[in-house]
Amino acid sequence: MLKRHHKTEALILKASPYGEGHTIVTALTSGGAQLKAMAYGSRKLTSRIGGHLSPLTRVELALYKSRDMDIIKQAQNLESFLELKNSLSRMTKAFFVMELIEGFSNTGVGNRPLFDLSLMSLRGLQSSSNRDIEDLTVSCFQLNLLKVTGFMPELYTCVECRSSLNSNNYNFIIDIGGLCCTKCLSGHPGRAINISSKSVEILRQFDKGGTLFSELPLGSTVELRRLLDSSTGFWLDREIRSRRFMEHMNSRDIREPMSAIDMESV
Repeated sequence: MLKRHHKTEALILKASPYGEGHTIVTALTSGGAQLKAMAYGSRKLTSRIGGHLSPLTRVELALYKSRDMDIIKQAQNLESFLELKNSLSRMTKAFFVMELIEGFSNTGVGNRPLFDLSLMSLRGLQSSSNRDIEDLTVSCFQLNLLKVTGFMPELYTCVECRSSLNSNNYNFIIDIGGLCCTKCLSGHPGRAINISSKSVEILRQFDKGGTLFSELPLGSTVELRRLLDSSTGFWLDREIRSRRFMEHMNSRDIREPMSAIDMESV
């Protein structure tokens, strides 16, 4: 017999107004599946759940499974990321992360490592001490996102012939999924992204989970961003809309209160 009432922990990714006072919520469950659910009356002043359904909130949801869409009956706030939300720079990067989570997650298809990665990355952003660390946190998230969703690029051998790569400069081809040796490169004219050996080293450290941000050359962030944006955008098959706004905010001299920068993550 179908169990209609159930509970799940979830990360709220999007809350879209619907009709007269209702909300359609998009979330990532603790099992790593994307969930779309209706919160009836959540935008009314008398609602007990509306305040718990804002994006960038970890919650416990009590749901009723209807024929068309799950219905949210109760919501309890577990983690609000308040320090992150108090920083405009970090919050724009968090919404970029959540757009990617929404794009790479699937309804009804679990992926627990995706949920764990999402929380770890948001907590890392929340505790970041400066914008360079924020950018590196986002880059690390993007590479690991490709890894946990099955789109990890080949970083150690030529993706086509599997030969060893020995170079001061490397060629990365998005649509074949990784680094390409000089010999195989001739079969892909005009499609390679040239990246430095230092950036390849950083990507490999990210892959192995052993990178310390304090040891990274921060000037490599632009090159990493270009490569990882191209990779995630290719597999999503669309532009990542929040990237443009994030770049706009990065270009501004936004002065934030020290309390928003120095607070430790929850």
